[in-house]
Amino acid sequence: MGPFHSGRTVVRSAFGIFDVLPLTYEFVANAYMAAPFFQLSTISSGLPQGSFPAAAFTLLTPNQLRYMYVESHPKRNYTMNWNFNIQQQFGSNLAATVAYVGSHGLHQPFQVQDASIVLPTSHTSDGYFWPVPAGSGTRVNPYAGQITGVLWNASSFYDALQIHVVRRMTTNLQFGASYTWAKSIDTSSASVAGNQFLNSIFNLQWFDTSLNRGLSDFDIRQNAVFNLIWELPAPHDHRGLHWFASGWQTGGIYQIGSGLPFTPLVGGILSA
Repeated sequence: MGPFHSGRTVVRSAFGIFDVLPLTYEFVANAYMAAPFFQLSTISSGLPQGSFPAAAFTLLTPNQLRYMYVESHPKRNYTMNWNFNIQQQFGSNLAATVAYVGSHGLHQPFQVQDASIVLPTSHTSDGYFWPVPAGSGTRVNPYAGQITGVLWNASSFYDALQIHVVRRMTTNLQFGASYTWAKSIDTSSASVAGNQFLNSIFNLQWFDTSLNRGLSDFDIRQNAVFNLIWELPAPHDHRGLHWFASGWQTGGIYQIGSGLPFTPLVGGILSA
């Protein structure tokens, strides 16, 4: 019996905490490209004429090679999920459900494309300050090139309003509609690469993840789905044909939703 003693209202709620195990797929894509087994570097000063390919390898030095770092003792990665919904039946052919769904992830994987960057010299109420003039700072490790890394210091937040309506038009025809209004926020949307969805900044700041807090790369604000199910009528004049032809259904699904967010980037070279 429902809360209003009518038998037509159902209230549900749930909360759960779930572990997210660190898996090798989260860092294997970067690990196989790291020195010493894989040597990848960029020589920006240009190659002498006729030095490629044989003599060019002698120009590769340790401070130009790519390396890999994986946090050896990450904090426990887990998510908290919760929901609350009310389902109401109207008459004998119409039912509607309204739900709130949320989740919060802690110590999520954070992919770093290059951790060996120039760090800020100070942090004040006005923000971070980097070494000036440009080029006067030092890298975290001046004896290495690009250092890709995996840290478990990201977080995520998700909230959604879900509405679902089902109506039986006739004995054999049923119509359903669902609508979701959601918002997904995180400090890093990637699990296998620094810019997994190719619509965000390439190398997020790893030393202060609060600088990266914003809409997820996969955030879809609105999504609607409509479906129709029709149970095909079965013949009744032949027993064998009725056994084969009964119980068949056909239907259709139409989905429409808002697009993914994107980040416009402008490339260029500044010169004094």
